[in-house]
Amino acid sequence: LHLGRTKAEMIAMNVLGPKTVRDILDELSPQEGEPAYFSISTDASRCFQCVRYFSASEGVQYKLLDFYEDCDETANGIHQALMNSLKKCDLDIGHISAYSADNANVNFGKHHSVYSLFSSDNDRILKANCPAHIAHNTCKHACDQLSVDIEALVLKVYSHFSVSASRREELQSFFNFVDIEWHEILRHVCTRWLSLHPAVDRLLHSWPALVSYFRSLGESCPVALKKMFENEEKTDAAEIYLCFFHNVGCVFDQLVKRLEETKLCITDVYEEVQKFRTKMVQRKQDSFFGYQTRQLMDKQTPPQKSKQQQDFLKFYDSVIAYIDKWMDFSPENVMMKLKPIGLNEELTFSHLEQIVTALKMTEIINMDQLYEEFCTCRGKCRKQARIKQKPPARSGWQSYRTQAKPT
Repeated sequence: LHLGRTKAEMIAMNVLGPKTVRDILDELSPQEGEPAYFSISTDASRCFQCVRYFSASEGVQYKLLDFYEDCDETANGIHQALMNSLKKCDLDIGHISAYSADNANVNFGKHHSVYSLFSSDNDRILKANCPAHIAHNTCKHACDQLSVDIEALVLKVYSHFSVSASRREELQSFFNFVDIEWHEILRHVCTRWLSLHPAVDRLLHSWPALVSYFRSLGESCPVALKKMFENEEKTDAAEIYLCFFHNVGCVFDQLVKRLEETKLCITDVYEEVQKFRTKMVQRKQDSFFGYQTRQLMDKQTPPQKSKQQQDFLKFYDSVIAYIDKWMDFSPENVMMKLKPIGLNEELTFSHLEQIVTALKMTEIINMDQLYEEFCTCRGKCRKQARIKQKPPARSGWQSYRTQAKPT
């Protein structure tokens, strides 16, 4: 089926779009007198509104609800635009469970922000800022503590070849000379969270050819790169730091990819970040910087090796401190109180009471009915807690939903 741009646009805007929105609103309409709670997320620079909710038949759903045009990117402007979208779709702000956006002050500033405005309308709305953004900033902040600027090196090498086809062709001859398979140098974009590690991986693969190439340039070599590549000690140090980041960077990438999963539940977020923090603490305690890194460090003089080791330990300290600053792992944090419904441990009614209190829903939820529903699925909760290879929490709650109605 081939359509012109105008006809395709008309079908999308006047047929498919409205049909999709109606389907979403049908799922969000009260079922058997029970309201459907949902979270909203937005990006002011792109002017869209997404909703996230739980479906008993399909699990966690993440749907685009509305696009809007508004040049006002202030807290008041974004809040009003979202309120207009909710009103247009006849959705109740009292049924919003969380507000999700990036970590900009306009969204989550302490005194005046989109979140504070929503909280004044509904104080039960949770703050769901972006943990992947925190992971990216953690990595960037820790890298700033290293003696070798990994990011600057990657950007400088890429920019040297990206502007000239003849330079890339000349580099290919050095790949052949050192007997390495040719691959293009990868671009790193500072705002793209997952681009640095692959770029470092490619740089390490190309390292012998790059060293030979830049040394062959002599006085024509860019000054910043010449200082690094003309000196054997600095070249070796740069390779060691790249190897270290290559080893630890994959842990950051794994965390970000996990946090970016569409169907990740709120109960999983702090669990994943805690696992990541534990890995960093363990690496620091073991002074583990990667096997290849250790092999290269062993070839250094004792003072050089000691300095590099202190640098890498400082990197771990920075990671742990930054995570602790921006993620609250205390038992009082509402996100930590939600962990039991992740079904990784045996769920008790006491857990549910604490969760209802933390979510400020004691006046909304009938606790007696909740107890009856809990008793109905208690056996399955115990069985779930004993499973070693647990399915995602959303799968467990999908199956419980069908049998948790009191008779």
